[in-house]
Amino acid sequence: MPQTHIDALTLQALEKELSEEIDGMREEVLRTYERVSGQPSGSVTVQSLNGTFGGKNNDYTDAIRTQFASPDDFIARWLRGLRERVEEDQAKGYPRAATRIARALKDKIILKYTIKLLTRNFYRNLIERTRAKPNDLLWQLWFGDNKMTWGLFIAPTFRNGEWTNDKSAIRRAEYDYWTVGHVLKTGIIDPEVRKIHEFSSIDALKQFYLSVLRRCSSSIYEREIVERYINYLHESESPSSEPFLIPELRYAGLDTDHKHRLDFSILNSHVMSFVGFEISPSSTHMSVKGVKKKTQKAINQELGDKWAEESKKRNKYFADFGITTITFTDKELRDIDYCFNEVARFLSKRAEPNESLAFQLSALDKLRI
Repeated sequence: MPQTHIDALTLQALEKELSEEIDGMREEVLRTYERVSGQPSGSVTVQSLNGTFGGKNNDYTDAIRTQFASPDDFIARWLRGLRERVEEDQAKGYPRAATRIARALKDKIILKYTIKLLTRNFYRNLIERTRAKPNDLLWQLWFGDNKMTWGLFIAPTFRNGEWTNDKSAIRRAEYDYWTVGHVLKTGIIDPEVRKIHEFSSIDALKQFYLSVLRRCSSSIYEREIVERYINYLHESESPSSEPFLIPELRYAGLDTDHKHRLDFSILNSHVMSFVGFEISPSSTHMSVKGVKKKTQKAINQELGDKWAEESKKRNKYFADFGITTITFTDKELRDIDYCFNEVARFLSKRAEPNESLAFQLSALDKLRI
């Protein structure tokens, strides 16, 4: 059964129980593995044994990118990865470590021991194993205009002359991706000085948002959305868990060639919901210059071309990032509170908590019928 929400005491008890079972089996497994692998008695150590059967998680599963539903799911994928590696080795005509491991797992006691090792590993890394894993393209985001661009990475590090992610740190991240807490933990990248701009507090981040990010926009509508977002954070009971409202998310990243930008984006990791907002008054997005000198056909053609470009932009964000775009039109922008309430609806989405079977059974028992 899925075990994605376990309290600390239960988790500690599970690990303790599994460790005791593993310790109780160890001597028998050591001797059995020496026998089935043809190694001399006493030559296999506990460290090498556990390394052989419990240290191949990133070899046989894509633990960095995969979200596992339960220990059984994790173990099944591990075994499938092992089997596929064996089949690859057989096709190449020579056996390697995977073949030796698969051969040893045909022994029931070794298989049982390995399953317990993997189960313990699952619980020891419960958050990393069960958290939703984003599309690779979302591991690093660039936002802002061409004059002032910032980077938001999940686990930023500067290597070989460029910003990238520390993949081993991604799965261990103690913050929810793309939240205010994420920004406070990692900071944002200033690519011009190759430096991470850090924030000492939520108040410092809010001030930066107001005094720097807000001022970069010439749109009165975008500025008012920003002001309401800062007020939204101020009123939140848990501001660090709120999604970071990303202004001007850049489709082409650091590429200075202006392809596409979304006015605002929300990547809500609590429900893995990705949505962008376009502030689109007709005066800036669908206007045609010199209409008095143009025929109706020419005007229609120009409007069609503009709409085609807007549609291409939306389609690209959805196809590559899974981001759906909501557009605020002239009529809607007359009521900016309505517009922000729509933004807030996506900011505030949270996953439904798991039901407790024990609680529901108890409640049913107490029901007077």
